[in-house]
Amino acid sequence: MTVRSNRNTKGDPGQRGAALVTVMLISALLLTASVAMLTAVGANSKNTSDVLSETKAYYAAESGLQASINVFRNDSTATYKYGVANPTLASKLAYTTVGGISQVRVGNEAGYSVLLSDPDNTAASTTFSTTGWFTAISGTTVPVANPNTIYIPNQAASDRLEISFSTAAGTVSFDSSGHSTVNPRIGTFQVTKFNNGANTSGPIYFQIDYSTSLPRTATRSIRGSIGQITNASNPVLISFTTQVYAVAGSEIELCATTTSPITSDGSGRCPNVTLSVSPNSQQELYADVTAFDPYRLKILSTGYGPNGAQKKLEGIVERSPLDGLASTSGLTLVGPGAQLDFGPGNGNPTYCGVDPGIQQGQPIPNNPTCTIDPNKPTAPAIGVSDPTGLSNVLGSMGNTNVVPAPAVITDGPAWQQSPAALNDFISYLRTKAQQSGRYVPNSANGTSFQNTNTATPYINTAENLSGQGLTVVDGNANIGPLSGGGILVVTGNLTYGGNFNWRGLIIVTGSSVTRSGAGNGVILGNLVIAPYDPNNLGAGFGSPSFSTNGGGGSDLMFSGYSQNFDGTSAVSDFMAGVAEK
Repeated sequence: MTVRSNRNTKGDPGQRGAALVTVMLISALLLTASVAMLTAVGANSKNTSDVLSETKAYYAAESGLQASINVFRNDSTATYKYGVANPTLASKLAYTTVGGISQVRVGNEAGYSVLLSDPDNTAASTTFSTTGWFTAISGTTVPVANPNTIYIPNQAASDRLEISFSTAAGTVSFDSSGHSTVNPRIGTFQVTKFNNGANTSGPIYFQIDYSTSLPRTATRSIRGSIGQITNASNPVLISFTTQVYAVAGSEIELCATTTSPITSDGSGRCPNVTLSVSPNSQQELYADVTAFDPYRLKILSTGYGPNGAQKKLEGIVERSPLDGLASTSGLTLVGPGAQLDFGPGNGNPTYCGVDPGIQQGQPIPNNPTCTIDPNKPTAPAIGVSDPTGLSNVLGSMGNTNVVPAPAVITDGPAWQQSPAALNDFISYLRTKAQQSGRYVPNSANGTSFQNTNTATPYINTAENLSGQGLTVVDGNANIGPLSGGGILVVTGNLTYGGNFNWRGLIIVTGSSVTRSGAGNGVILGNLVIAPYDPNNLGAGFGSPSFSTNGGGGSDLMFSGYSQNFDGTSAVSDFMAGVAEK
Protein backbone atom coordinates (compact mmCIF):
# COMPACT_ATOMS: atom_id res chain seq x y z
CA MET A 1 0.00 0.00 0.00
CA THR A 2 1.27 3.46 -0.89
CA VAL A 3 0.74 6.42 1.39
CA ARG A 4 0.85 9.79 -0.38
CA SER A 5 2.13 12.71 1.66
CA ASN A 6 0.41 16.16 1.60
CA ARG A 7 3.34 18.16 2.89
CA ASN A 8 3.98 19.68 -0.52
CA THR A 9 0.39 21.07 -0.80
CA LYS A 10 1.30 24.43 0.74
CA GLY A 11 3.59 25.08 -2.11
CA ASP A 12 0.80 24.56 -4.72
CA PRO A 13 -0.59 28.00 -5.77
CA GLY A 14 -3.84 26.48 -7.22
CA GLN A 15 -4.70 24.69 -4.04
CA ARG A 16 -3.92 27.78 -1.91
CA GLY A 17 -6.39 29.84 -4.06
CA ALA A 18 -9.14 27.28 -3.64
CA ALA A 19 -8.73 27.31 0.10
CA LEU A 20 -8.95 31.12 0.16
CA VAL A 21 -12.18 31.07 -1.86
CA THR A 22 -13.65 28.56 0.56
CA VAL A 23 -12.82 30.75 3.55
CA MET A 24 -14.37 33.80 1.87
CA LEU A 25 -17.59 31.92 1.10
CA ILE A 26 -17.90 30.76 4.68
CA SER A 27 -17.31 34.29 5.92
CA ALA A 28 -19.99 35.63 3.57
CA LEU A 29 -22.50 33.05 4.73
CA LEU A 30 -21.80 33.84 8.37
CA LEU A 31 -22.23 37.55 7.66
CA THR A 32 -25.57 36.93 5.89
CA ALA A 33 -26.80 34.80 8.78
CA SER A 34 -25.79 37.50 11.26
CA VAL A 35 -27.67 40.16 9.30
CA ALA A 36 -30.78 37.92 9.15
CA MET A 37 -30.63 37.30 12.89
CA LEU A 38 -30.23 41.00 13.60
CA THR A 39 -33.16 41.80 11.29
CA ALA A 40 -35.35 39.22 13.01
CA VAL A 41 -34.40 40.53 16.42
CA GLY A 42 -35.24 44.04 15.29
CA ALA A 43 -38.60 43.00 13.90
CA ASN A 44 -39.39 41.09 17.06
CA SER A 45 -38.49 44.09 19.12
CA LYS A 46 -40.82 46.23 17.04
CA ASN A 47 -43.68 43.70 17.38
CA THR A 48 -43.12 43.53 21.11
CA SER A 49 -43.23 47.28 21.36
CA ASP A 50 -46.58 47.35 19.42
CA VAL A 51 -48.36 44.75 21.55
CA LEU A 52 -50.20 47.50 23.39
CA SER A 53 -51.34 49.04 20.10
CA GLU A 54 -52.58 45.67 18.85
CA THR A 55 -54.40 45.06 22.13
CA LYS A 56 -56.14 48.41 21.96
CA ALA A 57 -57.23 47.69 18.38
CA TYR A 58 -58.59 44.29 19.46
CA TYR A 59 -60.63 45.74 22.31
CA ALA A 60 -61.93 48.47 20.01
CA ALA A 61 -63.15 45.78 17.59
CA GLU A 62 -64.93 44.08 20.51
CA SER A 63 -66.55 47.41 21.35
CA GLY A 64 -67.87 47.60 17.78
CA LEU A 65 -69.59 44.22 18.10
CA GLN A 66 -71.19 45.16 21.41
CA ALA A 67 -72.26 48.61 20.20
CA SER A 68 -73.99 47.04 17.18
CA ILE A 69 -75.88 44.58 19.40
CA ASN A 70 -76.96 47.40 21.70
CA VAL A 71 -78.42 49.30 18.74
CA PHE A 72 -80.71 46.38 17.86
CA ARG A 73 -81.63 45.70 21.46
CA ASN A 74 -82.49 49.25 22.42
CA ASP A 75 -83.72 50.93 19.24
CA SER A 76 -87.08 49.65 18.00
CA THR A 77 -86.50 51.25 14.58
CA ALA A 78 -83.32 49.23 14.02
CA THR A 79 -84.59 46.02 12.48
CA TYR A 80 -82.24 43.54 10.82
CA LYS A 81 -83.61 44.66 7.47
CA TYR A 82 -82.56 48.18 8.43
CA GLY A 83 -79.11 46.86 9.32
CA VAL A 84 -78.65 45.32 5.87
CA ALA A 85 -79.79 48.54 4.19
CA ASN A 86 -77.53 50.65 6.46
CA PRO A 87 -74.49 48.40 6.91
CA THR A 88 -72.30 50.87 8.81
CA LEU A 89 -75.11 51.97 11.19
CA ALA A 90 -73.90 55.48 10.43
CA SER A 91 -77.11 57.11 11.71
CA LYS A 92 -77.01 55.10 14.94
CA LEU A 93 -73.32 55.33 15.87
CA ALA A 94 -71.17 58.46 16.29
CA TYR A 95 -68.65 58.18 13.45
CA THR A 96 -65.82 60.66 13.01
CA THR A 97 -62.79 60.76 10.69
CA VAL A 98 -59.35 60.17 12.19
CA GLY A 99 -56.29 59.79 9.98
CA GLY A 100 -58.51 59.54 6.93
CA ILE A 101 -60.51 56.63 8.43
CA SER A 102 -64.18 56.97 9.40
CA GLN A 103 -64.56 55.37 12.83
CA VAL A 104 -66.30 55.53 16.18
CA ARG A 105 -63.76 56.58 18.77
CA VAL A 106 -63.15 54.54 21.91
CA GLY A 107 -61.09 56.76 24.18
CA ASN A 108 -58.27 58.87 22.76
CA GLU A 109 -56.21 56.22 21.01
CA ALA A 110 -58.59 53.68 19.47
CA GLY A 111 -61.76 53.39 17.44
CA TYR A 112 -63.86 50.99 15.37
CA SER A 113 -66.02 50.76 12.28
CA VAL A 114 -68.64 48.12 11.54
CA LEU A 115 -69.94 46.57 8.34
CA LEU A 116 -73.16 44.53 8.45
CA SER A 117 -74.41 41.98 5.94
CA ASP A 118 -77.01 39.23 5.59
CA PRO A 119 -75.19 35.86 5.60
CA ASP A 120 -78.29 34.13 4.22
CA ASN A 121 -78.90 36.61 1.37
CA THR A 122 -82.60 36.56 2.15
CA ALA A 123 -83.40 39.48 -0.15
CA ALA A 124 -82.29 37.69 -3.32
CA SER A 125 -84.76 34.84 -3.79
CA THR A 126 -86.97 32.22 -2.14
CA THR A 127 -87.31 28.60 -3.22
CA PHE A 128 -90.72 27.10 -2.44
CA SER A 129 -93.15 24.26 -3.09
CA THR A 130 -96.83 23.78 -2.34
CA THR A 131 -99.09 20.91 -1.33
CA GLY A 132 -102.85 20.97 -1.02
CA TRP A 133 -105.71 18.80 0.17
CA PHE A 134 -109.45 18.83 0.71
CA THR A 135 -111.54 17.85 3.73
CA ALA A 136 -114.40 15.46 2.94
CA ILE A 137 -117.97 16.25 3.97
CA SER A 138 -121.11 14.16 3.69
CA GLY A 139 -121.65 13.10 0.09
CA THR A 140 -118.00 13.52 -0.94
CA THR A 141 -114.90 11.33 -1.06
CA VAL A 142 -111.26 12.28 -0.57
CA PRO A 143 -108.83 9.38 -1.17
CA VAL A 144 -106.18 8.98 1.50
CA ALA A 145 -103.53 8.42 -1.16
CA ASN A 146 -104.62 11.43 -3.20
CA PRO A 147 -106.04 14.10 -0.86
CA ASN A 148 -105.57 16.89 -3.42
CA THR A 149 -108.68 15.66 -5.28
CA ILE A 150 -112.24 15.54 -3.94
CA TYR A 151 -114.92 13.44 -5.67
CA ILE A 152 -118.61 14.34 -5.51
CA PRO A 153 -120.09 11.93 -4.55
CA ASN A 154 -117.35 9.34 -5.23
CA GLN A 155 -114.82 8.22 -7.80
CA ALA A 156 -117.01 5.45 -9.29
CA ALA A 157 -120.25 7.42 -9.82
CA SER A 158 -121.16 8.04 -13.46
CA ASP A 159 -122.67 11.43 -12.52
CA ARG A 160 -119.95 13.12 -10.51
CA LEU A 161 -117.89 16.25 -10.10
CA GLU A 162 -114.13 16.19 -9.50
CA ILE A 163 -112.28 19.15 -8.02
CA SER A 164 -108.50 18.93 -7.85
CA PHE A 165 -105.56 21.08 -6.85
CA SER A 166 -102.23 20.69 -8.63
CA THR A 167 -99.11 21.64 -6.71
CA ALA A 168 -96.39 24.07 -7.73
CA ALA A 169 -92.70 24.62 -7.08
CA GLY A 170 -90.17 27.22 -8.08
CA THR A 171 -87.82 30.01 -7.10
CA VAL A 172 -89.04 33.56 -6.57
CA SER A 173 -86.62 36.39 -7.38
CA PHE A 174 -87.02 39.79 -5.74
CA ASP A 175 -86.54 43.32 -7.01
CA SER A 176 -84.78 46.08 -5.11
CA SER A 177 -87.86 46.70 -2.97
CA GLY A 178 -88.02 43.07 -1.89
CA HIS A 179 -91.10 42.08 -3.94
CA SER A 180 -91.36 39.23 -6.40
CA THR A 181 -90.50 40.36 -9.94
CA VAL A 182 -93.11 37.94 -11.32
CA ASN A 183 -95.86 36.47 -9.18
CA PRO A 184 -95.21 32.73 -8.89
CA ARG A 185 -97.93 30.13 -9.39
CA ILE A 186 -99.10 28.70 -6.08
CA GLY A 187 -101.17 26.00 -7.75
CA THR A 188 -104.08 25.29 -10.08
CA PHE A 189 -107.69 24.37 -9.33
CA GLN A 190 -109.47 22.21 -11.88
CA VAL A 191 -113.14 21.21 -12.09
CA THR A 192 -114.19 18.20 -14.16
CA LYS A 193 -117.85 17.33 -14.72
CA PHE A 194 -118.92 13.81 -15.67
CA ASN A 195 -122.36 13.51 -17.26
CA ASN A 196 -124.81 15.46 -15.06
CA GLY A 197 -122.28 16.14 -12.33
CA ALA A 198 -123.31 16.25 -8.65
CA ASN A 199 -124.07 18.74 -5.88
CA THR A 200 -122.86 19.15 -2.30
CA SER A 201 -124.69 19.51 1.01
CA GLY A 202 -122.48 22.36 2.19
CA PRO A 203 -119.14 24.09 1.73
CA ILE A 204 -115.92 22.14 1.20
CA TYR A 205 -112.81 23.24 3.05
CA PHE A 206 -109.27 22.98 1.71
CA GLN A 207 -105.73 23.84 2.76
CA ILE A 208 -102.60 24.72 0.79
CA ASP A 209 -99.22 24.56 2.50
CA TYR A 210 -96.67 26.99 1.06
CA SER A 211 -93.26 25.65 2.16
CA THR A 212 -89.87 27.22 1.59
CA SER A 213 -86.48 25.52 1.53
CA LEU A 214 -84.26 28.55 0.80
CA PRO A 215 -83.10 30.87 2.23
CA ARG A 216 -84.57 29.01 5.20
CA THR A 217 -87.12 26.32 5.98
CA ALA A 218 -90.60 27.53 6.87
CA THR A 219 -94.26 26.76 6.12
CA ARG A 220 -97.44 28.81 6.03
CA SER A 221 -100.91 27.34 5.54
CA ILE A 222 -103.38 28.99 3.16
CA ARG A 223 -106.96 28.03 4.01
CA GLY A 224 -110.19 28.48 2.12
CA SER A 225 -113.47 26.94 1.10
CA ILE A 226 -115.55 26.01 -1.92
CA GLY A 227 -119.11 27.30 -1.72
CA GLN A 228 -122.01 24.87 -1.66
CA ILE A 229 -122.66 23.45 -5.12
CA THR A 230 -126.36 23.45 -5.95
CA ASN A 231 -126.04 23.32 -9.74
CA ALA A 232 -123.14 21.34 -11.19
CA SER A 233 -123.39 23.30 -14.44
CA ASN A 234 -122.49 26.59 -12.77
CA PRO A 235 -118.95 27.78 -12.01
CA VAL A 236 -117.43 26.58 -8.73
CA LEU A 237 -116.58 29.49 -6.41
CA ILE A 238 -113.32 29.20 -4.46
CA SER A 239 -112.63 31.72 -1.69
CA PHE A 240 -109.92 32.17 0.91
CA THR A 241 -110.02 32.91 4.64
CA THR A 242 -107.74 35.87 4.10
CA GLN A 243 -105.78 37.25 1.17
CA VAL A 244 -102.48 37.84 2.98
CA TYR A 245 -100.31 35.34 4.83
CA ALA A 246 -97.01 35.94 6.58
CA VAL A 247 -94.04 33.95 7.79
CA ALA A 248 -90.78 35.33 9.19
CA GLY A 249 -91.35 38.76 7.68
CA SER A 250 -92.28 37.41 4.24
CA GLU A 251 -95.79 38.18 3.04
CA ILE A 252 -97.69 36.03 0.57
CA GLU A 253 -100.58 37.95 -0.99
CA LEU A 254 -102.88 35.90 -3.21
CA CYS A 255 -103.29 37.11 -6.79
CA ALA A 256 -105.17 36.07 -9.91
CA THR A 257 -102.40 37.10 -12.33
CA THR A 258 -98.61 37.09 -12.64
CA THR A 259 -98.46 40.87 -12.11
CA SER A 260 -99.34 42.93 -9.05
CA PRO A 261 -101.35 46.09 -9.72
CA ILE A 262 -101.78 48.26 -6.66
CA THR A 263 -105.42 48.47 -5.60
CA SER A 264 -107.00 51.90 -5.76
CA ASP A 265 -107.43 52.15 -1.99
CA GLY A 266 -103.86 50.98 -1.35
CA SER A 267 -105.06 48.11 0.80
CA GLY A 268 -103.01 45.53 -1.04
CA ARG A 269 -100.85 44.75 -4.03
CA CYS A 270 -103.53 42.62 -5.71
CA PRO A 271 -107.30 42.85 -5.78
CA ASN A 272 -108.93 40.32 -3.47
CA VAL A 273 -109.16 36.92 -5.12
CA THR A 274 -112.16 34.64 -5.46
CA LEU A 275 -111.67 32.03 -8.16
CA SER A 276 -114.58 31.09 -10.42
CA VAL A 277 -113.89 27.80 -12.17
CA SER A 278 -116.37 26.58 -14.77
CA PRO A 279 -116.90 22.83 -15.25
CA ASN A 280 -114.17 21.19 -17.38
CA SER A 281 -111.79 24.11 -16.96
CA GLN A 282 -109.05 25.26 -14.62
CA GLN A 283 -107.87 28.42 -12.90
CA GLU A 284 -104.37 29.30 -11.65
CA LEU A 285 -103.67 30.86 -8.27
CA TYR A 286 -100.68 33.20 -8.00
CA ALA A 287 -99.14 35.23 -5.19
CA ASP A 288 -97.13 38.38 -4.74
CA VAL A 289 -94.34 37.26 -2.42
CA THR A 290 -91.93 39.45 -0.46
CA ALA A 291 -88.49 38.50 0.81
CA PHE A 292 -87.92 37.04 4.25
CA ASP A 293 -86.68 39.39 6.92
CA PRO A 294 -83.07 38.64 7.85
CA TYR A 295 -83.13 36.64 11.08
CA ARG A 296 -79.39 36.96 11.67
CA LEU A 297 -76.64 39.38 10.69
CA LYS A 298 -72.92 39.11 10.10
CA ILE A 299 -71.05 41.97 11.78
CA LEU A 300 -67.49 42.71 10.68
CA SER A 301 -65.96 45.02 13.25
CA THR A 302 -62.57 46.61 12.52
CA GLY A 303 -60.68 48.01 15.49
CA TYR A 304 -58.06 50.76 15.07
CA GLY A 305 -55.22 51.30 17.55
CA PRO A 306 -52.15 53.53 17.78
CA ASN A 307 -49.30 53.22 15.26
CA GLY A 308 -51.64 51.97 12.52
CA ALA A 309 -52.62 48.79 14.40
CA GLN A 310 -55.80 47.05 13.15
CA LYS A 311 -57.80 44.02 14.29
CA LYS A 312 -60.88 42.52 12.66
CA LEU A 313 -63.56 40.51 14.48
CA GLU A 314 -66.49 38.87 12.73
CA GLY A 315 -69.60 37.79 14.61
CA ILE A 316 -73.03 36.37 13.84
CA VAL A 317 -75.88 37.92 15.80
CA GLU A 318 -79.35 36.32 15.88
CA ARG A 319 -82.62 38.09 16.57
CA SER A 320 -84.17 35.48 18.87
CA PRO A 321 -84.17 31.73 19.58
CA LEU A 322 -87.45 31.53 17.64
CA ASP A 323 -85.74 32.95 14.54
CA GLY A 324 -88.95 34.77 13.66
CA LEU A 325 -90.95 31.55 13.50
CA ALA A 326 -93.62 31.92 16.15
CA SER A 327 -96.44 29.51 16.89
CA THR A 328 -99.15 29.62 14.24
CA SER A 329 -102.31 29.87 16.37
CA GLY A 330 -103.45 31.66 19.50
CA LEU A 331 -104.00 28.47 21.51
CA THR A 332 -101.98 25.52 20.22
CA LEU A 333 -102.79 22.04 21.54
CA VAL A 334 -99.97 19.71 20.50
CA GLY A 335 -100.53 15.97 20.82
CA PRO A 336 -102.91 13.15 19.84
CA GLY A 337 -106.50 14.32 19.75
CA ALA A 338 -108.14 11.10 20.93
CA GLN A 339 -107.71 12.09 24.59
CA LEU A 340 -107.58 15.86 24.06
CA ASP A 341 -109.65 17.75 26.61
CA PHE A 342 -110.98 21.21 25.78
CA GLY A 343 -113.37 22.81 28.27
CA PRO A 344 -113.68 26.61 27.93
CA GLY A 345 -116.31 26.82 30.69
CA ASN A 346 -119.54 28.81 30.91
CA GLY A 347 -118.09 32.26 30.35
CA ASN A 348 -117.94 34.10 27.07
CA PRO A 349 -114.25 34.44 26.19
CA THR A 350 -112.96 35.24 22.72
CA TYR A 351 -110.17 33.20 21.18
CA CYS A 352 -108.88 35.25 18.29
CA GLY A 353 -106.45 34.38 15.50
CA VAL A 354 -106.39 37.90 14.05
CA ASP A 355 -103.07 39.56 14.79
CA PRO A 356 -104.02 43.06 16.04
CA GLY A 357 -100.54 44.46 15.35
CA ILE A 358 -100.14 45.74 18.91
CA GLN A 359 -96.44 46.52 19.33
CA GLN A 360 -94.22 46.62 22.38
CA GLY A 361 -95.12 49.44 24.72
CA GLN A 362 -98.65 49.79 23.39
CA PRO A 363 -101.38 48.94 25.93
CA ILE A 364 -103.62 45.92 25.39
CA PRO A 365 -107.35 46.74 25.41
CA ASN A 366 -109.53 44.87 27.88
CA ASN A 367 -111.95 43.70 25.20
CA PRO A 368 -109.99 43.50 21.95
CA THR A 369 -112.06 43.27 18.81
CA CYS A 370 -111.67 40.24 16.60
CA THR A 371 -112.66 40.83 13.00
CA ILE A 372 -110.95 39.21 10.05
CA ASP A 373 -109.43 41.72 7.66
CA PRO A 374 -108.86 40.00 4.30
CA ASN A 375 -105.84 42.23 3.67
CA LYS A 376 -104.02 41.36 6.91
CA PRO A 377 -102.49 38.08 8.06
CA THR A 378 -104.49 35.87 10.36
CA ALA A 379 -104.30 32.36 11.81
CA PRO A 380 -106.61 29.79 13.40
CA ALA A 381 -107.59 30.87 16.89
CA ILE A 382 -107.11 27.28 18.09
CA GLY A 383 -104.73 24.82 16.47
CA VAL A 384 -104.65 21.06 17.04
CA SER A 385 -102.52 18.18 15.77
CA ASP A 386 -105.07 15.92 14.11
CA PRO A 387 -108.72 15.71 12.91
CA THR A 388 -109.81 13.85 16.07
CA GLY A 389 -108.56 16.70 18.21
CA LEU A 390 -110.34 19.18 15.96
CA SER A 391 -113.59 17.26 16.38
CA ASN A 392 -113.19 17.34 20.17
CA VAL A 393 -112.62 21.10 20.17
CA LEU A 394 -115.50 21.85 17.81
CA GLY A 395 -117.84 19.80 19.98
CA SER A 396 -116.87 21.61 23.20
CA MET A 397 -116.75 25.32 22.34
CA GLY A 398 -119.91 26.30 24.22
CA ASN A 399 -120.19 30.09 24.49
CA THR A 400 -116.64 30.64 23.33
CA ASN A 401 -116.23 32.98 20.37
CA VAL A 402 -113.55 31.45 18.13
CA VAL A 403 -112.36 33.50 15.10
CA PRO A 404 -111.22 32.11 12.72
CA ALA A 405 -112.42 28.55 13.20
CA PRO A 406 -110.16 25.95 14.85
CA ALA A 407 -107.98 23.98 12.46
CA VAL A 408 -105.43 21.21 12.19
CA ILE A 409 -101.99 22.85 12.25
CA THR A 410 -99.36 21.68 9.77
CA ASP A 411 -97.22 24.82 9.68
CA GLY A 412 -95.99 25.00 13.25
CA PRO A 413 -92.37 25.99 13.94
CA ALA A 414 -89.61 23.39 14.19
CA TRP A 415 -89.60 23.38 17.98
CA GLN A 416 -93.18 22.04 17.98
CA GLN A 417 -92.51 19.16 15.59
CA SER A 418 -91.20 16.60 18.10
CA PRO A 419 -90.58 16.18 21.84
CA ALA A 420 -86.84 16.10 21.14
CA ALA A 421 -86.94 19.46 19.33
CA LEU A 422 -89.10 21.03 22.04
CA ASN A 423 -86.88 19.61 24.79
CA ASP A 424 -83.80 21.14 23.13
CA PHE A 425 -85.55 24.51 22.87
CA ILE A 426 -86.63 24.43 26.52
CA SER A 427 -83.13 23.36 27.63
CA TYR A 428 -81.76 26.42 25.86
CA LEU A 429 -84.33 28.70 27.52
CA ARG A 430 -83.65 27.09 30.91
CA THR A 431 -79.94 27.91 30.61
CA LYS A 432 -80.73 31.52 29.72
CA ALA A 433 -83.16 31.79 32.65
CA GLN A 434 -80.54 30.38 35.04
CA GLN A 435 -78.01 32.93 33.83
CA SER A 436 -80.45 35.80 34.44
CA GLY A 437 -81.82 34.60 37.79
CA ARG A 438 -85.25 33.78 36.36
CA TYR A 439 -85.16 30.02 36.84
CA VAL A 440 -87.44 28.34 39.39
CA PRO A 441 -86.42 24.74 40.21
CA ASN A 442 -88.90 22.03 41.02
CA SER A 443 -90.04 22.23 44.63
CA ALA A 444 -90.37 19.31 47.01
CA ASN A 445 -94.11 19.02 46.47
CA GLY A 446 -93.86 19.57 42.71
CA THR A 447 -95.52 23.02 42.72
CA SER A 448 -92.91 25.72 42.24
CA PHE A 449 -95.33 28.67 42.10
CA GLN A 450 -97.87 27.89 44.81
CA ASN A 451 -99.66 31.24 44.82
CA THR A 452 -99.42 34.85 43.74
CA ASN A 453 -96.81 35.71 46.36
CA THR A 454 -94.31 33.12 45.17
CA ALA A 455 -94.84 34.12 41.54
CA THR A 456 -94.57 37.89 42.02
CA PRO A 457 -90.74 38.12 42.01
CA TYR A 458 -90.71 36.60 38.52
CA ILE A 459 -93.85 38.10 36.96
CA ASN A 460 -94.42 41.83 37.00
CA THR A 461 -96.68 44.41 35.43
CA ALA A 462 -93.86 46.35 33.73
CA GLU A 463 -93.12 43.35 31.51
CA ASN A 464 -96.76 43.15 30.51
CA LEU A 465 -96.24 46.43 28.69
CA SER A 466 -92.83 45.61 27.22
CA GLY A 467 -93.38 41.94 26.41
CA GLN A 468 -89.88 41.26 27.71
CA GLY A 469 -88.70 38.78 30.28
CA LEU A 470 -87.92 35.08 30.50
CA THR A 471 -88.99 32.76 33.29
CA VAL A 472 -88.62 28.98 33.33
CA VAL A 473 -90.49 27.03 36.00
CA ASP A 474 -89.64 23.37 36.48
CA GLY A 475 -92.75 21.86 38.01
CA ASN A 476 -96.33 22.99 38.47
CA ALA A 477 -97.23 26.68 38.65
CA ASN A 478 -100.23 28.40 40.24
CA ILE A 479 -99.84 31.99 39.15
CA GLY A 480 -103.08 33.67 40.15
CA PRO A 481 -104.36 36.98 38.73
CA LEU A 482 -101.00 38.58 37.92
CA SER A 483 -99.81 40.49 34.85
CA GLY A 484 -96.56 39.78 33.08
CA GLY A 485 -94.86 39.34 29.76
CA GLY A 486 -92.13 37.71 27.73
CA ILE A 487 -91.57 33.97 27.55
CA LEU A 488 -92.92 31.76 30.34
CA VAL A 489 -92.11 28.06 30.38
CA VAL A 490 -93.83 25.69 32.79
CA THR A 491 -92.72 22.06 32.66
CA GLY A 492 -95.62 20.91 34.85
CA ASN A 493 -99.27 21.94 34.95
CA LEU A 494 -100.25 25.62 34.86
CA THR A 495 -103.13 27.27 36.73
CA TYR A 496 -103.85 30.96 36.31
CA GLY A 497 -106.57 33.32 37.52
CA GLY A 498 -109.36 34.88 35.51
CA ASN A 499 -107.70 38.30 35.68
CA PHE A 500 -104.33 36.98 34.53
CA ASN A 501 -102.79 39.16 31.79
CA TRP A 502 -99.86 38.19 29.62
CA ARG A 503 -98.07 39.62 26.59
CA GLY A 504 -95.89 37.02 24.94
CA LEU A 505 -95.38 33.29 24.68
CA ILE A 506 -96.42 30.67 27.24
CA ILE A 507 -95.21 27.09 26.80
CA VAL A 508 -96.61 24.37 29.06
CA THR A 509 -95.19 20.85 28.77
CA GLY A 510 -97.27 19.37 31.56
CA SER A 511 -100.57 17.80 30.62
CA SER A 512 -102.95 20.61 31.56
CA VAL A 513 -103.66 24.32 31.76
CA THR A 514 -106.52 25.51 33.96
CA ARG A 515 -108.04 28.96 34.09
CA SER A 516 -109.48 29.29 37.59
CA GLY A 517 -112.00 31.93 38.63
CA ALA A 518 -113.88 34.73 36.91
CA GLY A 519 -112.26 37.74 35.30
CA ASN A 520 -111.45 39.47 32.06
CA GLY A 521 -107.73 39.09 31.62
CA VAL A 522 -106.11 39.02 28.18
CA ILE A 523 -103.33 36.84 26.83
CA LEU A 524 -101.78 38.49 23.77
CA GLY A 525 -99.41 36.15 21.98
CA ASN A 526 -99.37 32.35 22.00
CA LEU A 527 -100.33 29.73 24.56
CA VAL A 528 -98.82 26.37 23.63
CA ILE A 529 -99.69 23.17 25.51
CA ALA A 530 -97.42 20.32 24.41
CA PRO A 531 -97.11 17.53 27.01
CA TYR A 532 -94.11 15.22 26.82
CA ASP A 533 -91.86 13.16 29.09
CA PRO A 534 -88.26 14.48 29.00
CA ASN A 535 -87.08 11.05 30.20
CA ASN A 536 -88.79 9.28 27.30
CA LEU A 537 -88.67 11.52 24.25
CA GLY A 538 -89.39 8.61 21.93
CA ALA A 539 -92.88 8.20 23.40
CA GLY A 540 -94.13 11.23 21.49
CA PHE A 541 -96.41 13.98 22.76
CA GLY A 542 -99.13 13.29 25.29
CA SER A 543 -102.70 14.54 25.05
CA PRO A 544 -103.14 18.20 26.06
CA SER A 545 -105.89 19.58 28.29
CA PHE A 546 -107.27 23.11 28.58
CA SER A 547 -110.14 23.87 30.94
CA THR A 548 -111.88 26.77 32.66
CA ASN A 549 -113.76 26.53 35.95
CA GLY A 550 -114.97 30.10 36.12
CA GLY A 551 -116.92 32.67 34.11
CA GLY A 552 -115.92 36.02 32.65
CA GLY A 553 -114.23 36.92 29.40
CA SER A 554 -110.51 36.14 29.73
CA ASP A 555 -109.68 36.53 26.05
CA LEU A 556 -106.77 35.00 24.19
CA MET A 557 -105.52 36.88 21.14
CA PHE A 558 -102.93 35.64 18.68
CA SER A 559 -99.84 37.73 17.97
CA GLY A 560 -97.12 36.32 15.81
CA TYR A 561 -96.72 38.22 12.56
CA SER A 562 -95.59 41.66 13.71
CA GLN A 563 -91.96 42.71 13.29
CA ASN A 564 -91.35 42.63 17.04
CA PHE A 565 -93.43 39.60 17.95
CA ASP A 566 -94.53 39.99 21.57
CA GLY A 567 -92.42 37.68 23.67
CA THR A 568 -89.49 36.88 21.40
CA SER A 569 -87.57 39.89 22.68
CA ALA A 570 -87.20 38.11 26.02
CA VAL A 571 -83.98 36.59 24.68
CA SER A 572 -82.93 38.87 21.87
CA ASP A 573 -80.00 39.83 19.67
CA PHE A 574 -77.48 37.33 21.02
CA MET A 575 -74.07 36.57 19.55
CA ALA A 576 -73.95 33.08 18.08
CA GLY A 577 -70.18 33.09 17.46
CA VAL A 578 -67.13 35.35 17.01
CA ALA A 579 -63.96 34.78 14.97
CA GLU A 580 -60.85 36.90 14.47
CA LYS A 581 -60.22 37.61 10.79
